[in-house]
Amino acid sequence: RGSGTPGVSGRAAVSVNAVAGAVAGTLVSLVLHPVDTVKVAIQADRRARRSVGAVVATMLKQRGPFGLYSGLSASLASAAPISALYTASYEAAKLKLAPLFSEDRQWVAHCAAGAAASVA
Repeated sequence: RGSGTPGVSGRAAVSVNAVAGAVAGTLVSLVLHPVDTVKVAIQADRRARRSVGAVVATMLKQRGPFGLYSGLSASLASAAPISALYTASYEAAKLKLAPLFSEDRQWVAHCAAGAAASVA
């Protein structure tokens, strides 16, 4: 019975999946943080009704390009561990559930694994 991670088994598979999740979560935060920063600025000033372009231009003028990454450290502090836990939990649950379903019902194992990982 395999781990779902080629060439890796047992606790090592959990570690590999956790590291993969942490790296993915970190990269997602790095790439999407500027979008979230702009979204928050728009939500905070609803009465202004400025376009996204106008908000970005103002932020760049006032804070420079690094202003789009304001608050990134807090985001990274939570993204890596949360993503690591979710990914490792998902893969472990999927590994346990997959043998219980036929090939055409593997989607049930995937959905249940996702639900279980969300609770973890």
